[in-house]
Amino acid sequence: MEKFSDEKEIEDDYNYGITLFYCGYFEKAKEMLLRCYKRNLKVQEFYMHWHCAYIILMIKIG
Repeated sequence: MEKFSDEKEIEDDYNYGITLFYCGYFEKAKEMLLRCYKRNLKVQEFYMHWHCAYIILMIKIG
């Protein structure tokens, strides 16, 4: 049951990070998505994992 809770929290952080990104709060989005990315390595949700990495890279380059 604890794993489900962790997955839900990661998903919430991910959704919040994406929302911040599209609203223009890039630094806060990077912080949230980086936290999600690091925690997500344990869960191995590959779509979310690579999507977070891509957005973090976009923020660093842009």
